[in-house]
Amino acid sequence: SYNYNAYSKFGAAGIWQFTRGTGKNYMKIDYTLDERRDPILATHAAAKYLKKNYEHLGSWPIALTAYNHGANGMARAKKEVGNDYAAIFKRYTGKSFGFASRNFYSEFLAACEVAGNYKKYFGELALHPPVKRVTIPMSSYASVSDISKFYKVTKEQIEEMNPALRKPVFQGQKYIPKGYSLNLPGTKRSPLEIAQNIPKDLLKTKQKPTRFYRVQKDDTAGRIAEREGISLKELILANQLDSNARIVVGQHLRIPAPEEKLLLASISRQDQEQNKNSRKNQIQEPVEKTEPKKQEQPAAKETADILDKSISQPVKEVPPPAVAVKEPPVPSSGQDQNEILIADSGNHKVKESPPPAIVTEEPPAPSASTDKKEAVTADSGNHPDETRLSTSESSNATPGIMNPSVLTGHLEVEKVVKQGKSFYGIIRVEAEETLGHYADWLELPTMKLRNMNGMRFGKPIHMDQKIKIPFTKVSKDEFEEKRYEFHKGIEEDFFSAFRIVKVKNYQVKDGDNIWKICLQTLDLPLWLVKKYNPDQDLNNLTSKTILKIPVVKKIEE
Repeated sequence: SYNYNAYSKFGAAGIWQFTRGTGKNYMKIDYTLDERRDPILATHAAAKYLKKNYEHLGSWPIALTAYNHGANGMARAKKEVGNDYAAIFKRYTGKSFGFASRNFYSEFLAACEVAGNYKKYFGELALHPPVKRVTIPMSSYASVSDISKFYKVTKEQIEEMNPALRKPVFQGQKYIPKGYSLNLPGTKRSPLEIAQNIPKDLLKTKQKPTRFYRVQKDDTAGRIAEREGISLKELILANQLDSNARIVVGQHLRIPAPEEKLLLASISRQDQEQNKNSRKNQIQEPVEKTEPKKQEQPAAKETADILDKSISQPVKEVPPPAVAVKEPPVPSSGQDQNEILIADSGNHKVKESPPPAIVTEEPPAPSASTDKKEAVTADSGNHPDETRLSTSESSNATPGIMNPSVLTGHLEVEKVVKQGKSFYGIIRVEAEETLGHYADWLELPTMKLRNMNGMRFGKPIHMDQKIKIPFTKVSKDEFEEKRYEFHKGIEEDFFSAFRIVKVKNYQVKDGDNIWKICLQTLDLPLWLVKKYNPDQDLNNLTSKTILKIPVVKKIEE
């Protein structure tokens, strides 16, 4: 894609469409920075990746095809058919070697031909002149607002010249990261001279922390805001809650940073304009039993008046429905860190039990039971006919569409235990996570986690599996922050490019497993299907299981 903002449903980003798993081997990808979106940095990364594929596979046509099909996939093709690309093209029948992979090399050659001889195909074109810029190394952290004021450039100019910086940096949630090479409009002064002129009082020694709170039973948005030292209005705007501030057990509410507070109202309004259709479905009055009526999103001032008058009520609990279970087949995979592994092999059901109490001197983990999926509603007393909402349904004009600004899932450490002078925690595996992610967040080798959990190399992890992790280099809070930012980043990127227009039912068929349903049948990422089916055990599906499936539409540029 020539669009450096391109983003696929499965998380491939930028002009070279790197996934997170592959991209992190060549670029920095975290909550503040995604170098896949910088066309220059991503192009250098693509060259390194192609070189690595060539060294591994020994053929440029096969190495280029591996860019789409994966190096391991093309190694299997070579083993079955031989080292002749033409033979692979004609005879290889790998299950996932479809039209896109089979024709990737041919399309690459066509793109090279057109790009190298564009006048032949398009005539004379008025090309944009090169952008004059100066790149300065950031020796410490700094806010975009301070840099903008000091250098007398607009935030829009900084954002346009630094596509690798993510939205949280420009929304005041995070600082420009230390070590980043910041691009500014061209000047005659040297980058080093410019960097040295930054006043010391503008430089920060630490990154802003990401704060979040998991909703517990009997919480209200008002009480949460008061405990966190922010206004109810700020909490609502930061999480795009409805005007009644309705919350659901298990939601992770983001607590806005102090510098961010002044930006929330304008950002909220801008987002509403960009995603008008989806926002209209996402911030509405509570769902009634009668046919819901679509309402226009109130203007910022009207919303503020409503929020000042709103009285948030405590959330209540309703038991989740029972789910029939049967173990699905396991997708084959030989990779440890970069591939998402769904289910373990063998016929067994993942047993769930309430997390035991914390027996440690560490700060206590959240006390709410994370094993029950709780269906809750804010009982305001003003809506006697209101429909009870589960964690898979929020109060929208279109029933079933969830608030994309609110994260769900088991992201906290469920138990912390002290052994001698060391602490370790128990976590539950969420969608899209691998042992490699845990190793990165804990700053440990993956093999140490395997040894600690008695897992042989190549053995996959599955959703809801309990994993033991050590807190030797990072604290529990630091681990939870990195984990939250990982999932929040995935969802923010997705919902900046796609919106949910409705929710439909899908009945599981014989031979289905969650991997097949997501990748082959629905063409949807696993985390999104799980988000809409929090009460289902997706590792164990039967032909009687009914899944709620969001219908996804790309947001028009």
